[in-house]
Amino acid sequence: MMSVSREEEMGTINLRIGSTVHLERYAGHIGYGVHPPHRGRHYAARSVNLLLPLAYRHGISPIWITCDPENGASRRSLEIAGAEFVEIVDVPEDCGIRKYGGKLRKCRYRL
Repeated sequence: MMSVSREEEMGTINLRIGSTVHLERYAGHIGYGVHPPHRGRHYAARSVNLLLPLAYRHGISPIWITCDPENGASRRSLEIAGAEFVEIVDVPEDCGIRKYGGKLRKCRYRL
């Protein structure tokens, strides 16, 4: 088992306040990433659940989270966090996600 110091960054998570078509369909209200040495310990799912009360206090309900269809680890993290898979959508050509090298499709999950 790896020991982690209190100052060590294990990943990132962010909450995007508000609701727009772009957030709800493509970017998601919550984004996260876990650094490679810390993957496989459910940190993403735990972090999402810790962020939920803050999202609800900001009036975000439902909470939409997206990930790339081929990202099995992220999809599993969302399922562990209690999110429900809704659909896979095509990302429009003019969307910023595609402009910066993002994938052509996104899985949408609802919490």
